[in-house]
Amino acid sequence: MISKSDIKLIRSLAIKKYRAKHGLFVAEGEKIISEMLQDEYNRTRYRIRSIFSTDDWEPPVQTQQTTFPQIVHISDKELKQCSLLSTPNKVLAIVEIPVTPLNIDESGQGITLVLDAIRDPGNLGTIIRTAHWFGVKNIICSDDSVDLYNPKTIQATMGSFMAVKVHYLNLAEYLGLVKAKKSGTIYGSYLEGENIYTTKTDSNAVIVLGNESAGIDNQLDPSIDKKIYIPSFSIADKPDSLNVAAAAAIILFEFQRNSNSREL
Repeated sequence: MISKSDIKLIRSLAIKKYRAKHGLFVAEGEKIISEMLQDEYNRTRYRIRSIFSTDDWEPPVQTQQTTFPQIVHISDKELKQCSLLSTPNKVLAIVEIPVTPLNIDESGQGITLVLDAIRDPGNLGTIIRTAHWFGVKNIICSDDSVDLYNPKTIQATMGSFMAVKVHYLNLAEYLGLVKAKKSGTIYGSYLEGENIYTTKTDSNAVIVLGNESAGIDNQLDPSIDKKIYIPSFSIADKPDSLNVAAAAAIILFEFQRNSNSREL
């Protein structure tokens, strides 16, 4: 049985200020919890305080019982009461938010993605999942971007938040450091510029993507070395813009396709 205080805590973690206050977030679903428990790095980085599960959830057999935090068995009704998802999935956990230091030198090694004022948690989660697929290790978000530990963001990553480090910084200061260290070419995704399909791209690159409706803040323009765009192939009724998560997937594919550092 789950206590009323635990339900209250879990429900409060849907709100950013309470996640910050307690230093905790909620992870839900068999896939995410199993990956968090099975992988030694994930177990160390993401310390689970408590697990709440229905009787039909089976913990990963690969994990030694001694590594498990306390598992509280709850009913389907109780899971619905405390879950932050519209469709709960057998298990949820209260997890400590880890400290994620940034090594600025990593910005000159491969691709770093920079996100300016991304508001939609689903977009951020999808971008993180896509970045994981294309081997991106670090994502830099502006301070006003949606929180990584928003329940909808975590769910949209499908577990990829454990593989990609997400940092929240002042973007003007960060890009200034990148330029000062000459860590790599800084690309910006705009509605005009060089065609992404014909542009010669660098294997060490910092790629800036803008807000869903406003694009990249014009205060960041002086930091951009090269403006790129994704052309529309629609002859009539061309849409105004492309979803930022879709744009991220196209751009990352093109950069990795053009890279001499790895074979696809």
